[in-house]
Amino acid sequence: MSRVQVTPKENRNIAEVVVGVDHVCGWFLQVWEHGIEEPIVDIDFLSNGAMLEKIIQYAKSDCAVNRRIRGCIALDLDPGAGIG
Repeated sequence: MSRVQVTPKENRNIAEVVVGVDHVCGWFLQVWEHGIEEPIVDIDFLSNGAMLEKIIQYAKSDCAVNRRIRGCIALDLDPGAGIG
């Protein structure tokens, strides 16, 4: 399993956005709001395209690390490899 944190959009009450890939549940996304212990979004079994749509929805688009992660997902590569 590999998971990485992406930079969330600033205009939302989002504290953390995590994306990753697991050999059992495929691509997954978790989103936490400030002050809340459980993720408000916890989705797995996402296709590459659905994952990219969710990243666009929750993550900053002008962040270099986020762009690298999106590129990894589009190419079906491990997003945690070499990022961190």
